[in-house]
Amino acid sequence: MASIEVIAGISVPYKQDEETKKWSGTVGHSWTVDNSYVIEFAKEADRKIRRRSKNHGKITYPPKPRSLADSLQDHLNVTKKIDFNNFVNNVQKTNSIILKTSRVRTQLVLIFLKYRKEHENSTNDSPSFFENLLVVLLKDKSALRFGDDGEPLGTDIIDFDDVMQAAIINIDEFQQSIEKNDDLDVSFINGVGGTTDYFIEFFDAEGVIKNKESVSNVLKALEDFAIDKKLSRAQRELCASKVKAKIDFNERNKLATKLQDISSVVYDALKVDPKLEMKRESFEGFIQEYNYKVNEEFTVSKKERDALEFISLETEVGNLKLKKSVFSSKGKQGNIIFNDNTEELTIKTKIKDKAIVEMLKKLQND
Repeated sequence: MASIEVIAGISVPYKQDEETKKWSGTVGHSWTVDNSYVIEFAKEADRKIRRRSKNHGKITYPPKPRSLADSLQDHLNVTKKIDFNNFVNNVQKTNSIILKTSRVRTQLVLIFLKYRKEHENSTNDSPSFFENLLVVLLKDKSALRFGDDGEPLGTDIIDFDDVMQAAIINIDEFQQSIEKNDDLDVSFINGVGGTTDYFIEFFDAEGVIKNKESVSNVLKALEDFAIDKKLSRAQRELCASKVKAKIDFNERNKLATKLQDISSVVYDALKVDPKLEMKRESFEGFIQEYNYKVNEEFTVSKKERDALEFISLETEVGNLKLKKSVFSSKGKQGNIIFNDNTEELTIKTKIKDKAIVEMLKKLQND
């Protein structure tokens, strides 16, 4: 596993008022970042929470005063000298979650975790890291596995059934968006009850990204995954064909496509090649590892599905829709040849429809 560094961690226990049954935060506990249990918790959180399917929201720039994003911006501004403990305290004072539920009967704890991790493909020659802020609300037995000092009491703490809510902000992307005056990204990981309004409001986010952006990102991820795995053209075309067939099936049956669906199809297409060391979750893991903004579910238009298998061109002879698989390439003779010196496209095909043949003959002989 790529190395992980805990930069800061704080747990905020929640207590329930016996009369109103409302839960509210208490005093936060800072963690010792080199504690072995703290490091193992960060690894577990990264594995069990960050790498799950997400819904991606936007926080409007500039962030509202005293919001979580505004406090995070102040914390990341070194000139303001606001440490992580003060950042969390500010959030709790001005933007604390108050739960109006009596269903949770044992304990709640809100975790703020800031950590840095190597990308999976990081090398000594070309190191690559990302830094995240993870906020997770744990209940019941997972919440009980913290000591009086707020630090985790052991390893294997997180039971995903106990994850009420979770969200991640990629800190590098957050700072880049601030510099560009762009809206800020936040990724919500659905807990046992889905992503609830109170947690979206806690981040001052605006729902999730639009379906079209999600689809565009998953198609881009497919291309990048093929490059990362060094897939042959035949393997790329097989994946695209299988993915299109799965999405076509879902659309015909009015079903949303899930990220897990695509990942399973990619696995089925590539598992025969042992050198690839494919797992059913490999493509989904690639998306989470490199933080492509892909919602947990999405629908794909016919135009977007066709883009997997066809290339559409507007030319001086008309609009063309051509199968990618019949293009010539190195080592493969196809019916479509593109000359990259003259930038001319030559198409060789046989017309089988007799009516069209007669029409073409007439045009030819005019």
